[in-house]
Amino acid sequence: TTLLGMYKGTKSYHNFTSGKLKGDMSARRHILSFEVHGEPFIYKNWEYVELRVKGQSFMIHQIRKMIGLVIAYASGHCGDDHVTRAFEENMEDIPKAPGNGLVLRQVHYDQYNKDYGEKGKGSLEWEDSQDKMNHFAKENILPQIFELDVEEKNMLNWLMGMDKHDFTGKDRKSTL
Repeated sequence: TTLLGMYKGTKSYHNFTSGKLKGDMSARRHILSFEVHGEPFIYKNWEYVELRVKGQSFMIHQIRKMIGLVIAYASGHCGDDHVTRAFEENMEDIPKAPGNGLVLRQVHYDQYNKDYGEKGKGSLEWEDSQDKMNHFAKENILPQIFELDVEEKNMLNWLMGMDKHDFTGKDRKSTL
């Protein structure tokens, strides 16, 4: 959870998407929370953990790269210096985690509800349907994701290629 906490707040995610450079204001994003939800669980001898991120908006590949950087750091492939450079330098190599387990579970309209909504009158909230949505996901969506993940070994293959990434910043410097 501490590693995920590094994303909280407003930061430049120029290295977490395509075509953005340091200083590009359109790469600034505000993350409200990023945390582990529940306990790790086993599915067919594979361990999974549910992560939940809440932010004001996301760019293409941003969440996959946020997870990729956490995994690279937690597995010892990179250190604090690379994490710092990811937010402060141009063209840092951030591994993009496989997207097959990435699921949009809920859209939040907090500001809209605060400005315009009254519970039951124009409010865009899902609390009344949350149990049904969770049940549907658990029974119909997640098993297919897990089966595909186990069958294709996407995460395992991605992890095996982690050493192809430059976590030193040297390759970046040679191209600038």
